[in-house]
Amino acid sequence: MAEEKYFLRKTSDDKWVIKEEMVTTKAEKWADEFIGRDPRKPELKSAQLRKFYNEVRALADRVEVEGFEKVKPLIKMLKVKVNYQKGRKLVPEKFVDFITECVDQVNDKEDFIDGFVKHFEAVVGYYYGKAEKFD
Repeated sequence: MAEEKYFLRKTSDDKWVIKEEMVTTKAEKWADEFIGRDPRKPELKSAQLRKFYNEVRALADRVEVEGFEKVKPLIKMLKVKVNYQKGRKLVPEKFVDFITECVDQVNDKEDFIDGFVKHFEAVVGYYYGKAEKFD
């Protein structure tokens, strides 16, 4: 059996790649959770989704320049930031669960760049494909 991590699996040529379900079914499930019952009034505002996604993209750029170990504490700080936004009633509990679950699975550069960042990108894509109103 091939070696696996939360986001990634090893190919036959020993390279880590994102699991297909992370950019399909699991990403779509999270997007559905963030939208809720009414696509015209998503539970998670698009501004908050964009804010966190843009921050994750910026951290990915920093990892490429500065190295993973230097940026890792800032990646882990995403959990603090999402909980702060929840306390201000700007994000739903489901989004806190998403960020927490993903950040907890980041242990190295591959987990972050090839796993979390791509998974989050897929979630954003599904969100914008399904939500009918954006702020």
